[in-house]
Amino acid sequence: MELKGNIRVFCRVRPFMDGDAKTGDKPSDMACLTSGDRPMVQICQQAAAGGRKRDLVTNEYMFDEVFMHDTTQEGIFKEIEPLLQSVMDGFRLCIFAYGQTGSGKTHTMQGSTERGCDDEQRGVVPRALETIMHIRQAMRKTGWEVSLEVSAMEIYNEVIRDLLTDSDDTSKKGLDISADKTGEVVVRGLTVLEVQDEQAIYEVLESSAKRRQTASTCHNAVSSRSHSVLQLKVMMKHRKNKETRRGVLNLIDLAGSEKVTSQHDATQFREAQNINKSLSSLLGVIQALASKSKHVPFRDSKLTHLLSSSLNGDGKALMFANLSPRMGHVCETINTLRFAESVNKVQLGTGKIKDKDAA
Repeated sequence: MELKGNIRVFCRVRPFMDGDAKTGDKPSDMACLTSGDRPMVQICQQAAAGGRKRDLVTNEYMFDEVFMHDTTQEGIFKEIEPLLQSVMDGFRLCIFAYGQTGSGKTHTMQGSTERGCDDEQRGVVPRALETIMHIRQAMRKTGWEVSLEVSAMEIYNEVIRDLLTDSDDTSKKGLDISADKTGEVVVRGLTVLEVQDEQAIYEVLESSAKRRQTASTCHNAVSSRSHSVLQLKVMMKHRKNKETRRGVLNLIDLAGSEKVTSQHDATQFREAQNINKSLSSLLGVIQALASKSKHVPFRDSKLTHLLSSSLNGDGKALMFANLSPRMGHVCETINTLRFAESVNKVQLGTGKIKDKDAA
């Protein structure tokens, strides 16, 4: 499967759960329709102020794929799995989850990993790393030497923190983004671990999850308030013909996107401001790419600076727009759908890492 130069966008609606009902809320009338060969999300909201209460405005948004609440973790991953071969072909691939707090981003990306590769509820991140491992095994049989290096970080209040070390130095000062000699954007001083098997993968995931910044918010008692980034670098060299490749996979669970309200305390207010600033910067970058602007503001936030290699004509991207089914969340859901629709219109370059970069 080829990405064909687009940022592809998948939408996923989480189930309406018992906890939602306990708030007194009810399910929205969100539905998935088909228009031509592309699925569409349809959702209604009350008319603007001044309109009649019984009037509803119908909103429709078209995407590459739409998954309703009954889609399993395995079903989600089957649509992504073919894309992972591009990493082993020498491409940069970025998969990220966007949406308001409590919309199911972390479940989609991380899921449950208590039972390792036997856990049916594990998400995109562990399944993607397992798949890369399997492809590596097949490549080794055809003469390829393949090494896998993984790092994990969070961006919290515009500070990058290493999620694979307890060092006080990096937690206080943060880490800096710069370019290496090939022009690749890197985080200096970040812990990098070589992984050899699936056990090592789950050790990395467990270690990084424990260190991720979490706090209670007015929307979700265990909401992650940082952007979480797991990066896998794949170095490949053929033993006979000496061909070299380098692929990069970025797996990102973005912090919740919602408006700042009076319900936020001082810490939450600052967190929300920084989260919204970086997400706004991401939208600005996407709009600049869509309009083919000469200047793309990648350096407006740590998030967009970090993703510049994956978005700036040298990468491929897949976005999950995670949606809450609650009626009380309709406005935030529509904001997510509008953002996702903007992303889906962006055209990128080939995404192939040039041979001179892989040398």
